[in-house]
Amino acid sequence: MHIYIFDIDGTLTDSVAAHQSCFSAAFRTIGMLEVDENWGGYRHHTDSGIFREAFARAHGRDATSGDEARFVGALMQEWRRIPGQVQEIAGAADFMARLSEAGQIRFAFATGSYRHLARAKLAAAGIACSERLLVTASEFSTREEIVSAAIAAAGDGWDAAQITSVVSFGDGLWDLRTATNLRLQFVGVAAGTKAEQLKSAGAETVVADFRQLGHLLSVPETVRAPVV
Repeated sequence: MHIYIFDIDGTLTDSVAAHQSCFSAAFRTIGMLEVDENWGGYRHHTDSGIFREAFARAHGRDATSGDEARFVGALMQEWRRIPGQVQEIAGAADFMARLSEAGQIRFAFATGSYRHLARAKLAAAGIACSERLLVTASEFSTREEIVSAAIAAAGDGWDAAQITSVVSFGDGLWDLRTATNLRLQFVGVAAGTKAEQLKSAGAETVVADFRQLGHLLSVPETVRAPVV
């Protein structure tokens, strides 16, 4: 059996810019007006990791569950202001629909986004998702924890010895780092500067979108594909 793990923002959905805009606005809504918006500079590149670190810097204490719930509420309110701004990365919805029919390939979603927001993005892009197979920053603050839990969800009911390979699909350097830390195979889904960054960081397989990954809908012996 093979397991595929999918990041969402920038990988399956063209939602990074919209997410970051809403994230910044949500901080302002709860009165945090001077938040460092260099999101890549935070210890954990997840919504919960960034929120908790930013909150501690601003207030000199850890955020409570109530503090975080207030922020998530503000984030979702901002998200509802921008309907129609999220689309699939080309070929993603078709790829996922066809993957669902592949008997020896299990998959799950691992995202640094909060759960409610992740569901909204997938729905907007026309990608079906079982709650059981969605692991988010609402449950864990580190990407390693999120991806590890997604692997466990995808492989539920199978003995570890039956798992032939685990492939992580992502668009960011943090996705590549997580895959490397967990010793997973990696497929980069990115174009332009982001693609070049992934290649420079050691990603061997980088494609612009899912239309170039049709060969991975059958049981793969390798994830290597033409680097474009």
